[in-house]
Amino acid sequence: MKCCICSAVRNSEKYLDKVFLNMEKIGGLFEEYKIIMVYDKSKDKTLEKLKDYKEKNKNFNYVENRNELTKHRTWNIANARNICLSIIRENYIDYNYFIMMDTDDVCSENIKIDILKYYLENEEIKDKWDGLTFNKRAYYDLWALSFYPYIHSVFHFLPKGVDISKYLNMRTGEYYSVGLVSRGLEELLKKNKGNKLIKVLSAFNGFGIYKMEKYINCEYDGKPRLDMIPKPILDEYVSKVIYVNPGIYRYQDCEHRNFHYMGLLKNRANVYISPEILF
Repeated sequence: MKCCICSAVRNSEKYLDKVFLNMEKIGGLFEEYKIIMVYDKSKDKTLEKLKDYKEKNKNFNYVENRNELTKHRTWNIANARNICLSIIRENYIDYNYFIMMDTDDVCSENIKIDILKYYLENEEIKDKWDGLTFNKRAYYDLWALSFYPYIHSVFHFLPKGVDISKYLNMRTGEYYSVGLVSRGLEELLKKNKGNKLIKVLSAFNGFGIYKMEKYINCEYDGKPRLDMIPKPILDEYVSKVIYVNPGIYRYQDCEHRNFHYMGLLKNRANVYISPEILF
């Protein structure tokens, strides 16, 4: 098995040593591995860390993104992740897997490598997932999460029957929908007997591993994209919720959602959350 381990990196100096160590442990599960990072201009010594590490690990390379950053964070992250995918397509298309991994505190805790090894080596489990993410003690990444009936961003919907005038452009609207999704995920985890994988429409939580043939022809997009949602799913969704665009979220959405929906539309790819905690 071969794998590319990818990251968009910016202002991550204080976490990189531990992240690199975790990446090396992941790489040890494969016959071949490459670490690819796309660097966006930072205010700390992230670039110096990347240069030093390149001298130490022949499997590591990074690219400096020369494009001007936009004011929209998710657009910038999507661009960096897409550069990673372009590098894979050009150089490592024969690899079996690629990983997208954050470079902050989320992935700097010691990795429980045996958990990832299990999902890679257990034939029955391995055949089930195309994209795999993991749980955390406090599931922080609700923005990337989509499952029925909450198939779009927590910052973009309110249930029908709610007085929308009270929530547009107000933080209270965000808290309301975030609470719904958070409680919905808790219910999914609580009902999960036997520690089984939980099928969702999108999830990330700082780490995702993907089968190459199912996602390498997809792209990240940090804009709200209802056109990425398959029509049967969208029709059911709009019958239950109101789509809104409050504040900055008029222009931004989590880049992982469009990536996962593209995998579903193009390749019928399935993404799951493991109830196990990897970091």
